[in-house]
Amino acid sequence: MSEQDAKRKRISDLLDAEIEVVKIMDIVKCSRSLVFKVAKMKKDGQGLERKAGSGGHNLKRTPEFLERLEKKTKEDPTKPMNCLFNDFP
Repeated sequence: MSEQDAKRKRISDLLDAEIEVVKIMDIVKCSRSLVFKVAKMKKDGQGLERKAGSGGHNLKRTPEFLERLEKKTKEDPTKPMNCLFNDFP
């Protein structure tokens, strides 16, 4: 279980115990919006886990992609990564 999942579970348990939002924020060390987000998820009958497809920033890159990226950076080392990203299809 990830740290975020544990936080959501703890918030859910505290909401079930009818603890005030401010106290939950202090106990769990989370934002007010996370408390309300968990409350809404519970109300709507959704699970507390993350949505499928989230965390896409951790995708593993293929060797071909990394090779092309390395070639582009060697061609122009001063070019920003955002511009390099836009060059790829």
